[in-house]
Formats: sequence, structure tokens, C-alpha cells
Amino acid sequence: MDVFNIFAGTCSIVGLFLSLFVASKVTKLSKSNNNNSGVLQTGDGKQSVASGASVIAGKGAVVNYTQEIHGKRDEPPVLTELEYEIIPVDYLQYEKGISRKACDLINMGESNNFRINVDFRTFQPVIKDKCWIGYAITSLPLKDWRSFVNKEYIFQFNYAALGEVANIWIELTNKKTNQKLYNRKLDLSSDEQRFQLCLGNYNNAIEDWQSIDEICFVFFPHECEKANGAVLISNMCIVKED
Repeated sequence: MDVFNIFAGTCSIVGLFLSLFVASKVTKLSKSNNNNSGVLQTGDGKQSVASGASVIAGKGAVVNYTQEIHGKRDEPPVLTELEYEIIPVDYLQYEKGISRKACDLINMGESNNFRINVDFRTFQPVIKDKCWIGYAITSLPLKDWRSFVNKEYIFQFNYAALGEVANIWIELTNKKTNQKLYNRKLDLSSDEQRFQLCLGNYNNAIEDWQSIDEICFVFFPHECEKANGAVLISNMCIVKED
């Protein structure tokens, strides 16, 4: 009987220590600082359960999800007007091999009419075909012209010359791809003429027209030496004609 009592007492003591050991492990797990190997971690370190695109937040929390969305569709703009005026509110002058004073753009009020004065009488080119001067109009109604192309709009304006200015170049530039999508020399006279460019003719290269950054008017002084006068541009716009 005494032996049995001693054995039972020993087992009770072992059980007590075992209970205390398990309790300490449970307490450590509940107050984990990510130093355990459990699957669910509630410490202040990296949360293995909330990896990838998962989000865990408490009540009332605001979560800003900034993961990049792949395959985003880039739709052409929706056109709401039959006519879009192009007003040279913003423009840049650029030149090479000639003084800026040889050329001056005058905006005739807040309208799509303007004039470019030129005076090449003192122009002395070093390398004739490497000199130019002009203006890049950047205040366009839309930068993305794909819908103009899809819907067959027309880019147009009237032009004429005063004095002795023989010609001017018109260019449409996509700076992102470093392309001149269109360039043409216009022969000038005192009689008003109309320039028209049917944009629907370029639907086989539609993506090139996603970024039209500038409409440029450029002079190459060696093509009109000693010229002195002005070029008049009026009613510049993009229109949908029946």
C-alpha cells in the first residue's frame, strides 16, 4: 500500500510539471513575436498567411490596393464634337543656324487664326541645308488622335502669304516614338489656299497616332533666301465632314 501511494504521488508531481510546461508553450504561442514555427502568426514581423495579394485588416481599416494590374486596356478617346479648333495658346520656337529674331508668331486673339512674320534678308547660311526655324504648336484639343483616324476626321486650315515668302513646311510629330507622321512643303502665294489632310487614310498605322504632340510650321531659309513677309494661317481645326 505504501509503495502504491508513493507511485501515485510521483505521477501527480510529473503531471503537474507537464501541465505547467504545456501552458507555457501555449502562452508563448499566443504572444508570438514570430519566433515560433506555427502556421498562424500574430507578431509584428512578416505575415506568412497574408503573403502575395492577400489583405488582412481590422474593422474600419482603409486599405489602398496598389498592386499593378496587367493587361490594362488603352481605349481611344470618345469624340463628342464635330469640330475641334486648334488655337496656338501654347507653342515653342526652335531654330538651328539662324537668329530667333528672324521669325515671329503672332496669335490673333484667342482664335485659331495666326500669322508668322519672317525676315531672312540678313541670313547668311554656313551650311545651307542644315538651317531651319519654326514653331511647334502644343495646345492641341487631344493628344491621342486615334479616334480622329478611326472616324475619318479631317485636319485643315487656310493659308496665304504676304510679301515674298515662297514656302513653309507642315509637320505632325509623335515625340514618344520620335516620328514625323506627316510632313509636306506648302508653296505659298497671295491667293488663299486650303490645306486638308484626311486622317482616315492612316488607319493602317493607327497606333502611331496615339500621341500627336506637336503641329509644326517650319522654314528652311535656303529654300526662300532673302524672304521678307508673313504667312497667314486661319481656321485651323479638325472636323468631321459628311
